[in-house]
Amino acid sequence: MVLTVHPSVPVKTVKELVVLAKAKAESLKYGSAGNASASHLVTELFLDVAGVKILHVPYKGGGPQVVSTLSGEISVAFIPIPNSLQHIRGGRLVALGVSTLKRDSTLRDILTIAEAIGIPDFQVSEWHGVVVPAGTPPAVINRLHQDIARVLARSDVRERLQATGAHVVGGTPQEMAAFVKREFARWSKLIKSVGIRVE
Repeated sequence: MVLTVHPSVPVKTVKELVVLAKAKAESLKYGSAGNASASHLVTELFLDVAGVKILHVPYKGGGPQVVSTLSGEISVAFIPIPNSLQHIRGGRLVALGVSTLKRDSTLRDILTIAEAIGIPDFQVSEWHGVVVPAGTPPAVINRLHQDIARVLARSDVRERLQATGAHVVGGTPQEMAAFVKREFARWSKLIKSVGIRVE
């Protein structure tokens, strides 16, 4: 995901945004795709490590969040790179930092949040996986995994996804289950401390 601001916000770096938020928090609002969405969680994590608070405006999905950021209705938003890239390149959004540990190949000049504010382990990615109902026979799960892995291994598929800022990770069903378990554990603490609720 990428931390973006509307061009009217007088900052060009993550540090400048933190300074502005500390001095004039009332002048800023951040938008999310909804309560407990990835954009809500990553922003609350960022605000927590930066030691600032700004007003949260939850929207009903990523589309309205992006539209409101483009219009200047909200000033700050973490947006998935595929959803923001064209607006960043067109100058309608200003990219301040990416939420991954490494810089993104589609936004090479944009610092990571970890680099920008000196928090070495700041790492958040919006991810997508394929799930099936509990009790699905292992043979069906393995067949689906093999077919999906075969498609994701194709260079044309990887290149097309990477051009939009999406990256193929892949893995086995067991690795996905372990990853989901770690994600639940990771975000539970923040959700409880901030009081995030799904509405």
